[in-house]
Amino acid sequence: MKVLIRLVAVAAAALVVPLAGIATATSASAATPATPAIVVSVTPNPVVEVGESAVNAVVQVEARIGLAGDSVNISSIDLTNSCASVAFESIAGGLPPTGSNPISVVLDNEGNATVELDATECAPGTDVIEADLASVPFKTATTTLTVKGPANTTKGVWASPTKEVETGTSGEGGNSDVYAVFNVETGSKYSEQTAEIQSNELVDRCGAGSEWVTNVNTFTDSTTATATLDDNGNATFVFYGISCASGTSTVLAVIEAGLHPKYTTTFKVQSPRSTI
Repeated sequence: MKVLIRLVAVAAAALVVPLAGIATATSASAATPATPAIVVSVTPNPVVEVGESAVNAVVQVEARIGLAGDSVNISSIDLTNSCASVAFESIAGGLPPTGSNPISVVLDNEGNATVELDATECAPGTDVIEADLASVPFKTATTTLTVKGPANTTKGVWASPTKEVETGTSGEGGNSDVYAVFNVETGSKYSEQTAEIQSNELVDRCGAGSEWVTNVNTFTDSTTATATLDDNGNATFVFYGISCASGTSTVLAVIEAGLHPKYTTTFKVQSPRSTI
């Protein structure tokens, strides 16, 4: 009888060991992934080319708050090879924006930086955009932008992004700066006609200056701006604002021809904050 009891005890112990090992492995596999040091995103994505195959988008870099004040390089070899000209535009030094490819910008006190992508005569396809930390830990983040050729699109006015955390605090990396791209899209029967965009709220919100940039002109500290619609009835308005108060602004687009169709959207400015 004693021998039988010992055998049962040994068998039970043998069962316990592998079960404990299984439990440990399950726990390890369920561990939360580490937060990346840096991420980069671009919007709108996909982007439809306007006019002479022009591409405009907002590139946002988010990094750990401990990297505030560090420099980050933003570039795209793919866009350089597929477009006639490429510039990443920054207003961290004030208006008018300055651009280059690549561009070096400073992460603000919350670890964020934003630039506007301005490219012309681009071939449709997918293009990788990189954001590289210029100091320890020397991490690189990538995102892929899909560029589509000119096409008829859904009618309306669209803000990209729809909401944005302003960048630059205490003069580091800018001064509560805002970047946005507004796409006005209407029927192709209005090609070569004029589209006007209006937003008293957005312009008034940016107390240290603002600019609209279109294929017609640059409109400084103006509540309205105009652009010429391409053959598909599309136009792009790039907005830059400095020292902008947080809140939501209504944006109105009017087609200055035919039945004067009107479209509205909203754009939300968010106060500086850590986003990663």
